[in-house]
Amino acid sequence: MSVLSKIKWNTIKCTKKELRLDISLKCGQSFRWKSIEHENETIFVGVIDKNLLLFKQDEQFLHYSIEHGHMEEEKIKDYFNLGVDLESLYKQWSKVDPIFNDISVNYPGVRMLRQHPVENLFSFICSANNNIQRISGMVENLAKEYGSKVCEFQGNEYYSFPDIDKLAQTGVEAKLRELGFGYRAKYIEESAGKILQLGGEEWLFSLRKMDYQEAKQNLLQLSGIGPKVADCILLMS
Repeated sequence: MSVLSKIKWNTIKCTKKELRLDISLKCGQSFRWKSIEHENETIFVGVIDKNLLLFKQDEQFLHYSIEHGHMEEEKIKDYFNLGVDLESLYKQWSKVDPIFNDISVNYPGVRMLRQHPVENLFSFICSANNNIQRISGMVENLAKEYGSKVCEFQGNEYYSFPDIDKLAQTGVEAKLRELGFGYRAKYIEESAGKILQLGGEEWLFSLRKMDYQEAKQNLLQLSGIGPKVADCILLMS
């Protein structure tokens, strides 16, 4: 019996109209989720904070397993923004936007994630003039180079995203240039240093309590973050 067949799944009531894993995890919001096909199901594997989680779903339920670490179910719900009634929003938007009304039939459950702002911010610094495949490679390299190994699963090694101080070290820019980050390497080291000056991770989380314009102006202080990237960070974390 394979490892995947032995997994014990936990269940959250959540229909596909409220969340589509295949779209929400792979549409360019978050860049490190892997998928495994097993017994006619797609299982998504990824790291949230320093925990390795697996997700799958059917029409009525979201199923999850914590393969390494510990994570409260409420934090999982928060990651997927499950406190937002997406189906009712789809109905509201469809009434006022005929284009959305047509598109939404084929794309239910496209939900904005509420990611950890550190990984989200540096991921979107990598996104400038880039594509999803290349962004994914860069974010994975950041984790491998400066994060901590979480565990191995199904032949793959999984890493946590690095703490801000790791990315602010002297020499980060040079190393990232070696890894193919180009001009983004400078932005990453400079922004990490600036965030530490402003208060570190606590400062980033404080942006959630600000109104949109104030939070955006705060983000625009950072190297490599213009109006579009700032909006992506605010929307997805």
